[in-house]
Amino acid sequence: MLRNKLPAIAFALLGLSLTTASPWAAEPRSSTSGQVQQPRPTAAPDPRLYSPQLESVSLFGSGFDGGGQSRTKSYTRHVKVVPKSAGVTPTHVQVSESASLSGAEWRPLSAQGTVSHVLSDGEGVKTIYVKLKRHGDPTGYSGVKSAQITYHVPPTIGSFQINNGAPSTSSPDVQLSWLINGTATHYRVHHQTNFSGIGWQALTSANANGMAYELPGAVSGQRQVYLQIRRDQSAIAGATDAIALNLPPTPQTCPTGPNGVVCSGNGQCSAGQCSCNPDYSGNACQTVCQRCYGAIGNNCGAADGFNFGFCVGNQCSINAGSWTHDECCIEFRRNGPAPASQQGSCSPPISGAPPPHVCQAEFNKAAAHLAAPGLTWKRTVNTSAARCTTTTMTVDHSAMCNPSGGTLLCSDQRMCCSRRAQPVPNPGGVDLCRCD
Repeated sequence: MLRNKLPAIAFALLGLSLTTASPWAAEPRSSTSGQVQQPRPTAAPDPRLYSPQLESVSLFGSGFDGGGQSRTKSYTRHVKVVPKSAGVTPTHVQVSESASLSGAEWRPLSAQGTVSHVLSDGEGVKTIYVKLKRHGDPTGYSGVKSAQITYHVPPTIGSFQINNGAPSTSSPDVQLSWLINGTATHYRVHHQTNFSGIGWQALTSANANGMAYELPGAVSGQRQVYLQIRRDQSAIAGATDAIALNLPPTPQTCPTGPNGVVCSGNGQCSAGQCSCNPDYSGNACQTVCQRCYGAIGNNCGAADGFNFGFCVGNQCSINAGSWTHDECCIEFRRNGPAPASQQGSCSPPISGAPPPHVCQAEFNKAAAHLAAPGLTWKRTVNTSAARCTTTTMTVDHSAMCNPSGGTLLCSDQRMCCSRRAQPVPNPGGVDLCRCD
């Protein structure tokens, strides 16, 4: 019985082979039971095995969101398109602002999987459509995805001028004017290109066309001013203009002395400074030059008050009264000028100033000692070298002292060069001493 079935089994095996290898294998055929078998359906290939799957599209413009490239705005027409895909790696992309992608060429993706796109002209929301494919595979296309970005036309500066383009100005206070094309939100102005320390200011209706500005510097010369504008946080545009600043000569005023007179009436005013006459010093010529404190007379001692004129050449007369008078005046001058009622021998010369004068008692002593024999001595002083150079306001003991053998009152023996003196018999009863 098995032998009778062998041909049928062999034929069935042969039929199976034909079904696998022959194009006619799918046609209906009869089974051993006489029934007609239907062809086995062939499954369609899964497109995910051959096509890239486009999941989403990101757009990056020149705007900034939180410090990074913006996905919502751009201030230039150039944006970066970043498609995200799965499955088969795409090699080419179509990008268009038309949903049909009509006319969009297939462009190779970069190594980072991105491509650039130039937005259409005109401000507003742009919808970008994207499609992917795998090169060389006629069936390897993705579906279409889209994303949106808002294009803001960047502002530009049509003109920027200082004082309406004037070549020069005599005042540092100028008017800046500008014409802005497009929409700008902020501005800043500076005289340096780096705008160091200058923050952005909001553009308002008050400064939409310009602002007042003060040119820097206190001397004449060329001034450059720089303007920058921006929209939101990016899209900066700049311009510059220059003007010559020609400042007028600054009025030079000289100081006045204690008497309320310019240069105290003891000098000439030139370029804001007092040029003092001989025997006067100080910024207002208010100080009488003390060439040799302690001496009597004009050109050797105080040049103010009543001058006796007991100096011949470099020989100056000195006594205890002139010495103590000048010490009194020195102390007075340290404490400020005399009131008007006391101006006299220790203040700038005022013709006919009535007594009492400052240091009047010492002045009287100088006059009395000058009249008494043996109470005045002479010293040789280099008045040229000492002219208006005494700044310590002290009597120079070594230059003014009474030499050995000179006479003075015993109460004034500190004025001896040795600072000591011995009594001298005097039938007139005067307490007279002789310097050691």
